[in-house]
Amino acid sequence: MKMKTFRAQSMREALALVKRTLGADAVIIYTKNIRAPGLRGFLGKQLVEIAAAAEVRNPPVSPQPAPLSGPGPAAAYGRQAPARRSGTDEQLQRLREEVLGIRSTLDELVRSNCPPVVAGLCEPLSEGYVTLVGHGLDERLAADVVRSLAAEMTETELRSEERVRERITGRLAEHVNVGGAIRLTAGRRQVVVLIGPTGVGKTTTIAKLAANFKVRGKRRVALITIDTYRIAAVQQLQTIADIIKVPLRTVLTVGDLKQALVDLQDYDLVLIDTAGRSQRDEVKMNDLKAFVTASWADEVHLVVSATGSMGNMLDVVKQFRDVGPNRLLITKVDEAEALGTLVSVSSRVRVPVSYVTTGQDIPDDIEVASAGSLASMVWER
Repeated sequence: MKMKTFRAQSMREALALVKRTLGADAVIIYTKNIRAPGLRGFLGKQLVEIAAAAEVRNPPVSPQPAPLSGPGPAAAYGRQAPARRSGTDEQLQRLREEVLGIRSTLDELVRSNCPPVVAGLCEPLSEGYVTLVGHGLDERLAADVVRSLAAEMTETELRSEERVRERITGRLAEHVNVGGAIRLTAGRRQVVVLIGPTGVGKTTTIAKLAANFKVRGKRRVALITIDTYRIAAVQQLQTIADIIKVPLRTVLTVGDLKQALVDLQDYDLVLIDTAGRSQRDEVKMNDLKAFVTASWADEVHLVVSATGSMGNMLDVVKQFRDVGPNRLLITKVDEAEALGTLVSVSSRVRVPVSYVTTGQDIPDDIEVASAGSLASMVWER
């Protein structure tokens, strides 16, 4: 039995290497996604690794040269030569039986390690499940998606890798909850608050929103910041406010916030930046809730980073729930190693996703979230 490990850019390429090297009868031992070596791996690139085994076939035995003179062994010993060939045949038969036994054991090992939820699925959908899980999608959701397609897809569709991916993406999109962009109504001011833990990029995101609505949307925009804990955050917003020519108010108390909102009542959109809060700091969370309540906000966007694990993102949503977020805004998509967590989180929480940010550039690296785009992101890394 010959065993070998293969690595390639995709599952299809890896399987092609297996068949080309070990033959169509090769047995797959395991498949997994691994980080690519060097700089590509550092930037989040992944490879597919497959371990496979196959029977080692003995090379054909070259015929023995004819003797130059005299009787050969067969002639000298009469009927003993056929007996020797018979012994060789028996050895080959025993070798074949041993190989079949090893293959049977390996097949059983593969079956026992196969997740029960996808056992029995055709190869394209099984590969799809492995890829989705490798890209960070919740295992249960990945299994639900591929199993739901098993009875719907035709054999023709299953033979097309592109079509399989399209159908899986479409089914994933059905699990994504999106809320659309901030909606402005003529003659009515909208107040939007951004909340979230420290380090998720709230200030940069609110600057992007302000620049887009003011410069591209031609709307009257004003900014308020409650983030007085970080001087750099106030300075960053002030710089943006000066560039796009919008007012910025810095408030320290709930009373200050109420007065600022009275002063800015003639604007189309007021964006409020808040200080990052640890979701485990109860006192500061209560302070934040008081500010949000006093703002009478139309929309409260909870900002979470795509670089966190699914467990961390769900924990943030849970801890900020009492503050009253009605939108989820996902940042740092460009820095995340796996994007399946975005779909997994969206499928588990009832808060619709509004925007995703894909870099630091203001105002460009922000886009309105759509179910299709989020589902498609799962395949990217």
